[in-house]
Amino acid sequence: MLDIKQNKLLVFLVLLVVVTVLNLFIGKQTTLQYKMQDALESHDHESALIFASSLLEKEPGNQKAINVVKESGQILLYLQLAQSKIPEFKVIKDQDTGQLFFYKHTTKSSADELVNTADNVMVTPEKVYEEFNSARAYAAKAKDLDSKFETTLNFERRLDSAQTYVLNILAENVFDAGKSVYSIVFKEYEEKSAIINSASSSKYLNVFLKVQSAWAPMETPADEIKHNIDPLLDKMDDAGQMVAEFKTGKLTDSLLSYIQVVRKSVNTFLTPKGSYKDFIKVASSSTDEYKQARRKLKRVLPGSANANNFSSLVKEVADYKLFRHDSTADLIKQNQYLQGA
Repeated sequence: MLDIKQNKLLVFLVLLVVVTVLNLFIGKQTTLQYKMQDALESHDHESALIFASSLLEKEPGNQKAINVVKESGQILLYLQLAQSKIPEFKVIKDQDTGQLFFYKHTTKSSADELVNTADNVMVTPEKVYEEFNSARAYAAKAKDLDSKFETTLNFERRLDSAQTYVLNILAENVFDAGKSVYSIVFKEYEEKSAIINSASSSKYLNVFLKVQSAWAPMETPADEIKHNIDPLLDKMDDAGQMVAEFKTGKLTDSLLSYIQVVRKSVNTFLTPKGSYKDFIKVASSSTDEYKQARRKLKRVLPGSANANNFSSLVKEVADYKLFRHDSTADLIKQNQYLQGA
């Protein structure tokens, strides 16, 4: 039988073991909580999620860890969703016209075959811009939760570069469309001018053309021309709005001014008002205004686009490594607190 001293010693040893185990357990939890908090203060949401998840395995009811899993996990999920909105794009350039054609690849296996099939769909620059905007919407949600998270900022910078490239192509297209529209309406103006100059040589027709109703016979062909160029003008407006939303500085201002001047030229040349002298005067002023707007826009256009550059920029966005640890994606997938939109 153990004497009293031996019993006391045994109890002491048992208590020592229990206390040691508890200290180790509590210490480990405290260390995890400290690391989790430190990661949050450093705006490292991936590490914060990993530490919080480990802490919850040991202490499922830890509210601080739950809050971290919710917020940091949500930020990382938004970035995943943003990246998923960027399909694999490739671009080819027509050697004759210089025009760029965008292809969206729906399957990786056929990515090198630039054909318009179910797996390789040709899309417009406007559609490409919309794809990037969908990604930007999720990136913005992540940034709203923490504007200093480096992964979000790095991803957004890559997104900016690729989307700016698309907007530059849109601006080039607007420039070319504006030239086409102006050429059409200016030709109509020249035909009207020929009629007016001929009429002005006759004192009878000269008096007649001073009356506003004298323009009526010319309205029918003008209406037909308007009908033909309206789709081009609408496309210019849509592209201008996209560029304006992205706020590209001088390019935005020059492009919007150019679109406005082209529309003004259409109204001037196709809808003459006042006497023929008034018409000639306004038309001359409109021509000068158009040439000035065209020169101004041309100065700020980025120049000839390179198809390989764009494909490379898109790849940087699509392949950007969001997570340092392989386990992070699984933690997000298993996270019951996250919302997908």
